Amino acid sequence: MGYVPLLPDRLSYSEILPEEFHGHFLYKSRQDFIEKLFLIISDYKRYEEVQSRLAKKMRFFLWENVISGYDRALERLAGF
Repeated sequence: MGYVPLLPDRLSYSEILPEEFHGHFLYKSRQDFIEKLFLIISDYKRYEEVQSRLAKKMRFFLWENVISGYDRALERLAGF
């Protein structure tokens, strides 16, 4: 089981999160946050499926997929 994100739309999350998930996981106001949180809590099984699809789309950001890029960038900065 994974986490179900619920994130503010006003930050950079909308640039990172695939657009097909914006309606599920981004909120625009306090009222929108409350409504989406209620939906997630009351119908968690549905969100498990959506979260699973999101996790597959976001694999790019897994540490094991980005660490070598960070290592190369740090080595260039350090002059190795």
